[in-house]
Amino acid sequence: MRVTHPFHPLADQEFDFAKRRKSWGADMVYFYDQAGELAWLPAAWTDVVGRDPFVVVAAGRSAFHIEG
Repeated sequence: MRVTHPFHPLADQEFDFAKRRKSWGADMVYFYDQAGELAWLPAAWTDVVGRDPFVVVAAGRSAFHIEG
């Protein structure tokens, strides 16, 4: 698993994936950090979640998203 959020301190680092689950309505990814401790992040901040199809098709041509 790789952290893809550009402003997170762990950005572009790879970790051992442990589990993905919904916790209190949030989609979370659990992984083992450098110290071997269990840690978690929102799944959207990792490569576990695929890219948004609208963003892929728009290829940077649209500044706005339908949900926005």
